[in-house]
Amino acid sequence: MAPSDLDLDETSATPGVGHNSGKTPGNKKRKAKADDGAEPYDMVSDELRQFCERYEQLEVEKRETADQQKELLAELKGRGFDPKIFKKIIAERKRDADDLAEEAAVLEIYRQALGMEILKNI
Repeated sequence: MAPSDLDLDETSATPGVGHNSGKTPGNKKRKAKADDGAEPYDMVSDELRQFCERYEQLEVEKRETADQQKELLAELKGRGFDPKIFKKIIAERKRDADDLAEEAAVLEIYRQALGMEILKNI
């Protein structure tokens, strides 16, 4: 949607809400400003408002995704899997194999230094 396609008044950040066919005092002021070179300001304002709305929509989608992940973990736990270990596996799948091997080697050195070799066989 182009900035000029937005139907906004001074009291609303939502397109189409509060519109009164240009009869509100806020719209009269806008029209008066447009005559004295304020159009670039209005375009920037509309563009900024669109960015805000897009960002807010992404926040809503992020919350919905987080809720879906919580439901999935609850289902996973209900079927006998350990959510904590599952999350570790997911994190490992995102990482490079060489990085994982290096971490495992350092972890083994630390275990040996602390006398925890017994965990090596598990």
